[in-house]
Amino acid sequence: MDELKLKPNKRVAIIYSLDDLFAYIVKICHHKTSYYVGNNNQPEKFGNIGEAKKACRTHKAEEAYLALSNSYQELDSTTDDPNNPMPRYDYQKVTF
Repeated sequence: MDELKLKPNKRVAIIYSLDDLFAYIVKICHHKTSYYVGNNNQPEKFGNIGEAKKACRTHKAEEAYLALSNSYQELDSTTDDPNNPMPRYDYQKVTF
């Protein structure tokens, strides 16, 4: 899934995989607002996917997606177009 289309009437969690930190952060989106799970606008870092999924349940997410970074993906001639940039994340639906 290249682009994530959120359903505004659902509380959706996005679990971001942090490449260099071997951790996850969770963003909750609902209607036109969103916030990161954490304190004082600082996202909490979860050490494994199980802890991140638990945060989704705690914040009453109805569905969740794992956002995997494309930062290490090899570039080719199809990704050089500035009008059609390579997506930063690949999204996979997860169950929690």
